[in-house]
Amino acid sequence: MHKLGLKRLIQNSVGTLIRQLGAGVLQLFTVIVIARSLGPEGNGQFAIALLLPTILYQFLAMGMPTANAHFISSNNVSVRTAFDTSVRWFTFLVPVGLAIGALSIWLAGSQWFPGVASNTLWLALAIYPILLLQVFLVSIFQGLQNFKAYNIVLLLQPAIALVLSLALVAIGLGNVTAMMAAYLVGALVALAASYLMLYHQLYRTASIDSEIQSYGQRIIRYALKSHLGIALAFFNYRVDVYLLNLLGDTAGTGLYVIATQMVEKLWLLSAAVGVVMLPLLSQLASEEEKRRKLTPLMYIFVLSLTGLAGIATGILAVPIISMLFGADYADSALVMQLLLPGVVAWSGARVLAHDIAARGKPELNIYMNLGVLLINVIGNILLIPKYGMSGAAVATTVAYILFSVQMTFVYTKVAKTNWKSVLVDFIAFNKEKIGSLLS
Repeated sequence: MHKLGLKRLIQNSVGTLIRQLGAGVLQLFTVIVIARSLGPEGNGQFAIALLLPTILYQFLAMGMPTANAHFISSNNVSVRTAFDTSVRWFTFLVPVGLAIGALSIWLAGSQWFPGVASNTLWLALAIYPILLLQVFLVSIFQGLQNFKAYNIVLLLQPAIALVLSLALVAIGLGNVTAMMAAYLVGALVALAASYLMLYHQLYRTASIDSEIQSYGQRIIRYALKSHLGIALAFFNYRVDVYLLNLLGDTAGTGLYVIATQMVEKLWLLSAAVGVVMLPLLSQLASEEEKRRKLTPLMYIFVLSLTGLAGIATGILAVPIISMLFGADYADSALVMQLLLPGVVAWSGARVLAHDIAARGKPELNIYMNLGVLLINVIGNILLIPKYGMSGAAVATTVAYILFSVQMTFVYTKVAKTNWKSVLVDFIAFNKEKIGSLLS
């Protein structure tokens, strides 16, 4: 068995996971404060309004975050060049996103975001530039494999938002718009911290315009392909929420959002592993045998642990919802249980998607995400009118499971991996083999 560098991968993944768990706990407390203070209807309004800036930055990031992580980690671009290129893209993309968001609110706000006040939507739109620049800066930390800084920034936004949300509730200002303002301030503080932590490294060297132009061309060739796959994956995560609000009601959306926010905490492990794996796999581009061994092992590891956590979550769903959110959110427990199989299946698929992207074949992720998105949309449209929240959960779970099966099949073809031998190796691991790998 080759030395795979698992020690470094595990250390970085565990460190990232611990801090993401911390961020997850902070976010959970914020969700509880918002849900209890706003009620199901207000919570639904908050979630739908927040979709506006989130969709804009996910769609308009144009693959820059993935490109920064990939090219910096493989020593194909300097930190300064990546930063300056990101800033140039940012100055172009901000007015584009604000114009799209403004037109959406002016022309179709009541139709596209039913039940959400226009002032809340405008405030939510102001969050878009902050999120866009933040994701650019954070990707530089990822490319440098500076996960300490990466994770500090990850903790800041939910920490600030939680403190402000508690303060707003304490002084009697716990409304949807005020909670959106708390989110905005938290995002702004995290952005400022990101820049300060990068500052000294950025200005060690001068910017060279020709390098920026060259990097921009590479981004167009590589990142735009991966970007569409990431954007489609995000739409898969949120299309059920949007369609439920559009075809159902805001109160039902508020209940459904609580369920999704709870079960998606199971993705913390796959997210931590993915953050670390993308730059590492890019480094291993010339060592195919190591990649072929490493990715399946992490896939089995992530899927197994997430599956065990999913079983526990399903068993405890009713008391968890009752204890944290109260009787008003009791119906969220069934939705959690219906979503769990799909969420667990998707967690393993995310690991394989990172490997495919690191191989320079992000277009394969695009095709798979597009197909599953269509299934997800059709399923939600068919099931929501008759079954409401439960229908949305079933449609989403089926789509996620199909995506996982498809991703597994495609990965075996791309990596030329024999899953039978992988499973045998994984089961047969003994102390000597693990010792030889942890180097």
